[in-house]
Amino acid sequence: MNNLMSRNSASSRLCIMRRYFVFLMMAFLLSSVRLYAQTSTETGQSFAVVELYTSQGCSSCPPADALLRALGQEGDDHIIPLSYHVDYWNYIGWADPFSQPDFGERQRTQARRLGHKVYTPQVFVNNQTSFVGSNQSTLKRSIERALSGRSGARSCLLPKNNPCIQSAKNETTNMCAPSGI
Repeated sequence: MNNLMSRNSASSRLCIMRRYFVFLMMAFLLSSVRLYAQTSTETGQSFAVVELYTSQGCSSCPPADALLRALGQEGDDHIIPLSYHVDYWNYIGWADPFSQPDFGERQRTQARRLGHKVYTPQVFVNNQTSFVGSNQSTLKRSIERALSGRSGARSCLLPKNNPCIQSAKNETTNMCAPSGI
């Protein structure tokens, strides 16, 4: 019995240490992304922050998730793909483990500012436009517009009080960062 408790305790400590390490790495990565975005605008370089609002409980979302993942794998440093899992689909019976209430609130705030409705999958590019996340041609045009500098993007596009962001470059990583980043 003691041996079993000792293994569970060691396993629990290892799990906590792994989570802490992932937390620190993701906080660093998120800080780097934000700093890069701000530096890009200061130097006149354009960038595109592509925010996908999705959910594992949404049957229309997998194509948009795949599109964002492919975008992240292209390796263009001027394109910052982010995936926010909303919680308003959780009532259907499948609770999305990446969902956060703050993400749905952020989506509602952005949509309200643009005079748009909220749905999944929904993409915002540089907080300037929104559209169905699986619409590849609209996504391409919106990114091209943002990179050309015609989108009117502001320098601070990433949320300041952002508990978690999931990066499309690593679909299994839940990037948690301290408040204020």
